[in-house]
Amino acid sequence: MPDPSLQSSEHLRRRDYGDDLAAMLSQIAARRQALCPTAELRESWQMLLEGLCKHSPAPEQIWCLGIGPFSHRASVYQWALLQEFQHALEAYHNRSVPLTVYDPQFESRDIALVKALGAHLPPSNECGAYAFEHPTLIYMPHCPKELYEAVLRANWDRQRLQALVLCGNELDMYYPHETIPCISRIASHVQSYPLPPMPTHVPGALNGAVQVFFSSLADVPLTSSIEDWSYQPAPRKTRTRARRARGTEQHTSQPLSIDNPAFWCLPPTAPVGEEVLTTPVPDGPM
Repeated sequence: MPDPSLQSSEHLRRRDYGDDLAAMLSQIAARRQALCPTAELRESWQMLLEGLCKHSPAPEQIWCLGIGPFSHRASVYQWALLQEFQHALEAYHNRSVPLTVYDPQFESRDIALVKALGAHLPPSNECGAYAFEHPTLIYMPHCPKELYEAVLRANWDRQRLQALVLCGNELDMYYPHETIPCISRIASHVQSYPLPPMPTHVPGALNGAVQVFFSSLADVPLTSSIEDWSYQPAPRKTRTRARRARGTEQHTSQPLSIDNPAFWCLPPTAPVGEEVLTTPVPDGPM
């Protein structure tokens, strides 16, 4: 016969866990309500959402990578923004829009939150190397450049890239380098639309830009707010001698045209570094 004390402890644990999940959902809802406290912010945000929905092709699904565990305060705001994207696209399509969310640092309660919101986990952690068969909005808040590189490489085809919308760090912020050939080549073919400066208690939590490839968003004015960001990617560490030795070649070489087949020919994939965590996706039903 089961020990009554163990049953009581398990019941208490489940009740507390449910209370915790309810509190998480409540925090996300509160942050979402407070994203745009002024009419000017609401107008800018609505204009960007409408431009996203009108983009051809409009995203049919959302993937979010690198949102972090809920214990990180920035994650709460990013979940709120993610829900804004999802609700806007669902209103546009007049149907549900699938959402897949993953971070290798997810804890048990993060997995529960994903399920409670009707979202999914990917089958496995591919360290960003996911190929998308349908138009997709990819939200990657402040991910390492290696993760952006992996996503681009997995979809390194003009038609595939045209069907993607990336929300995250602006790609042209990264110094061109042989270790990130996709970012280095594609950055000049990206149109960026910075997110409105939404207020948060975590500096830089919602800094980022909606970016489209080889096109632009209809009726959305081009602005630039990089210099005002409170978050900046860490400067790339380099060896001075190596840069000096390659300096002449870098300044004299001409960027490849997208019509040049060489543009789409990439060097072998570099090994995944410490910047990209490889914690397996937790086992269990999706």
